[in-house]
Amino acid sequence: MSLSKMSWLGLIGNFLAGQGLIKLINIIVGLVLLRILSIEEFALYTLSIAFLQITVINSDMGLSQGINTFGAKIWQDKKQMGSLYAGACHYGIRLFYPAACIVSILMILIMGDRNWPVIHIIISLLLLLVTARMQLIVNFKKSILNVNHDANSLFKVGIAESVLRLLVLPLCIMWPFAVVAIFGNMLGILASKVAILFYCRNKMDENIPVDNGKKLSLKKFIVPLIPVIIYYSVQGQISVFLLSFYGYIASIAEVGALGRLAQLVGLVMLLNGFMIQPIFSRIHLRSEFIKKTVVVLVSITVFSIGCMSIAIFLPNWLLYIIGPNYSGLEAELPIVVSTVLVVLLGGTLYTIVISRGVTYGQSWYVLIGLLGQILFLSNYGIESTYDALLLNLVPVVGYAFVQTVILGRVISRW
Repeated sequence: MSLSKMSWLGLIGNFLAGQGLIKLINIIVGLVLLRILSIEEFALYTLSIAFLQITVINSDMGLSQGINTFGAKIWQDKKQMGSLYAGACHYGIRLFYPAACIVSILMILIMGDRNWPVIHIIISLLLLLVTARMQLIVNFKKSILNVNHDANSLFKVGIAESVLRLLVLPLCIMWPFAVVAIFGNMLGILASKVAILFYCRNKMDENIPVDNGKKLSLKKFIVPLIPVIIYYSVQGQISVFLLSFYGYIASIAEVGALGRLAQLVGLVMLLNGFMIQPIFSRIHLRSEFIKKTVVVLVSITVFSIGCMSIAIFLPNWLLYIIGPNYSGLEAELPIVVSTVLVVLLGGTLYTIVISRGVTYGQSWYVLIGLLGQILFLSNYGIESTYDALLLNLVPVVGYAFVQTVILGRVISRW
């Protein structure tokens, strides 16, 4: 695929405009939930979404990234793309079941002795497992659309999910319970699954059986990532689980509310799968690789300065969005923004690294992140929203550092 700079800018603009509208709808849905759910119900919703993310990430285990990396080179061959997709499904479905079992046990243990009705916890668990199973397939097919740079189809899939979630909001207003909101999420993912099945039908041949070569390539790709992805899936949730364990329900809701603001920055991270990984996977010259890496890092730096300026000098503008129940979080806001910006940096560097098919050395991130969180807990503990947010910041700094080192080694060994 050969496009001029203006064509790339137009493609990026269309992608961000479409995904921006989707993000806006999702943010509106989240803000309405913040205002209609009680703090206790929003805390239950936050924990359920955390367990949903853990299930999906540990079922995917980097397979969608593998589709991006390998698919970028064969995207025009529908049979090979179909074989690659079949290989990802082969492993993904097998990884889903142990992930679902572990999450079910953890959810019952962590949430069972709190004030939430047991039936609500059970229904939430069942809904999130059904949602996770569908989300896995959606993620794989989104990778197919990413390597084709199909911004139009990605928009239609995303808007189907967001609009349906928006349409379910009246039910949440009538019955302001976390389980109703989680049910709305499930319907949204169902809509995106139906849509993406339609829009992917011409991108690959789904009747191709699993190819041993593709399976082996994916296995070699994800095996070094397994400890990293397992830790990554829980690193940001450890603080929420500890808050739940010690009964700080209000702090759980505050962490979840501030996380809604982080979605504003998260829009830029979508470019990693849509643009960064496919483009860097097709680079053959070291000089071009370095040049594009510098452009990406300078762009992130400028974007980060703008975001931090707003968080520090105009915090009330952002806090007004999440409502009066969560006012007075001026000190916590810069930590949230710093965390998501460091995640953006680390995630982008990681995307650039794995675009070369390099997955070695990632386990150092687990060691550094765990050690940092253990030291933080042993010295400061966790008794407030502020503590929880600082605990979340510790491992992502280590994550960005490890990706920087690995990227340096990739360039030096080119």
